[in-house]
Amino acid sequence: MLNDPNQAVREAAILCIEEMYMQGGNQFREELQRHHLPSYMVKDINSRLERIEPQQRSTDSRSSHHASVNEVKASSVNPKKSSPKAKTSTRENSLFGGDPDITEKPIEPINVYSEKELIREFEKIASTLVPEKDWSMRISAMRRVEGLVAGGATDYSCFRGLLKQLIGPLSTQLSDRRSTIVKQACHLLCLLSKELLGDFESCAEIFIPVLFKLVVITVLVIAESADNCIKTMLRNCKAARVLPRIAEAAKHDRNAVLRARCCEYALLTLEHWPDAPEIQRSVDLYEDLIRCCVADAMSEVRATARMCYRLFAKTWPDRSRRLFSSFDPVIQRLINEEEGGSHRRHASPSVRERHSQPSFSQTF
Repeated sequence: MLNDPNQAVREAAILCIEEMYMQGGNQFREELQRHHLPSYMVKDINSRLERIEPQQRSTDSRSSHHASVNEVKASSVNPKKSSPKAKTSTRENSLFGGDPDITEKPIEPINVYSEKELIREFEKIASTLVPEKDWSMRISAMRRVEGLVAGGATDYSCFRGLLKQLIGPLSTQLSDRRSTIVKQACHLLCLLSKELLGDFESCAEIFIPVLFKLVVITVLVIAESADNCIKTMLRNCKAARVLPRIAEAAKHDRNAVLRARCCEYALLTLEHWPDAPEIQRSVDLYEDLIRCCVADAMSEVRATARMCYRLFAKTWPDRSRRLFSSFDPVIQRLINEEEGGSHRRHASPSVRERHSQPSFSQTF
């Protein structure tokens, strides 16, 4: 794989080597030398490995021996097979070292005492969030934004304008092949949307289409992080201008997973923002989406579309009767049987009063 003509394959192989070195340390590096790789390749690999600090392992052979003996005893005393869940956890720990989620580590507040100081912080962060920088430095830069938020940086009137500098760099992090980078970027976007609410709307409308590309990939941790990120942003800011793209993907995208997710996003928007003027003006969009998606080839899309119809009926009762009459009798029966489901309308979240600060949408 290291000699593969495809750059992406070669890079993936290097990432695997980095992960194995993180687990095995110098022992793995010695093993690597036995394969007699070309000198230029060894030089490149060593330069990458020097940036990584391998995990510390106990070298006490006696404690290792006792541990193994205890494991044998435990297995003989309790011959009951471990559950699949336990096996999965063990496998995950062996692959990833059992490290805690980096996004769950506590953040130390970072205090800044002037707008100039905050501007310098953002410039430094933006210059770090580039592919050429080591991934650990980029993680630290994104966590530094969290620290600034925790330290009250959002109280500065320039904060929202400064976020413009991070739209491109954060979009680049979302496109990274490392799940750790993507997860941290998604975590940061969730945090910013919760903190800024409606003032983050312009940003959300830019990031959501970028995240569409991630919810369909097979790396589960990335797909789930992207999906959760989109849903969190839609709960905190209505992002109405991206609704047509959501509807279009829900109706016509070739990828069934994206159709299902986008149908959920449309449902979530209607559930949380039914009274917003922009959503009230989207009645035709929702009617067309529901009519198309209740007949989708994927059962998950059809089920979500029926949920969407029930909210549609509460929001636009007159239009819903005409829409219902256009459905196939089988669909009508399913909707009637499912009536009284758990979905309900929410009051639209209120945007925080910050009279001293300009609206974020005005800065774009």
